[in-house]
Amino acid sequence: MTITLFSPDELLLFFFLTARIGAIVFTLPFLGSRIVPFPLKILLIFLLSLGLYPVVQGQGIRFAPAPLGVLGLLLLGEVLLGITIGMVVQILFAAVRFGGEVFSHQIGLSIANIFDPQQEQQSSLIGQFLYILSVLLFFTLRAHHWFIYAMAESLHKIPLLGIITPWAVRQALLPLMGRLFIIAIQIGAPVLVVSLLSILSMGIIARLVPQINIFILSLPVSLSIGLMVLGLALPYLFGQMQALFGQLGRELFLVIQLMETR
Repeated sequence: MTITLFSPDELLLFFFLTARIGAIVFTLPFLGSRIVPFPLKILLIFLLSLGLYPVVQGQGIRFAPAPLGVLGLLLLGEVLLGITIGMVVQILFAAVRFGGEVFSHQIGLSIANIFDPQQEQQSSLIGQFLYILSVLLFFTLRAHHWFIYAMAESLHKIPLLGIITPWAVRQALLPLMGRLFIIAIQIGAPVLVVSLLSILSMGIIARLVPQINIFILSLPVSLSIGLMVLGLALPYLFGQMQALFGQLGRELFLVIQLMETR
């Protein structure tokens, strides 16, 4: 007598579910980086898939006999959907990092770069500082819980084996990509305003007192004022990031709705 714990359909369902959840986890900031050990990521993906499996089990999905190529395309669609959901928060963090780049450029620290082990590339000092703050705030506000809700919601709105087209991905991410620059300007707004006033002031001083070498004086003055503004603007920056992550749930569900299988 043969006892079968799982049918082939159930195993395939779990495999496709793991592909979608895994794509989301590997796309997330910090969790998807090399800092988190690979076995820990696999364990997290397995536990999330195990917890969400009853959602897909109740949908009555059955696999018809199909070539491996068709199954591969369906699997690719699940991975694409997971990456798209994970890209939502990637874009938000990219906006914070870009705002830090603007900040660094305005105060004269654009040359002072450090190596970012997560992105495996050079990053500005202020950009990396704001990025670390945003990651800490992201987990402190428990904004990562939205992804668990988004995973479950995506399984309801877009069942496994649903057809995802590049057009749907474009429609979902394009509005958010357009907001990236607006968010970056909002983060860099304090130093942009103060930097403009500082440049105007030094221009007036150069006209009134030509003996002063304004080029030598401008760098330390801009740096000192910029760091002072950064310290004073931290509550404002925290407020901007908190508002940004507060909208994360709405952005995730909007992306899922735009990609919903019709």
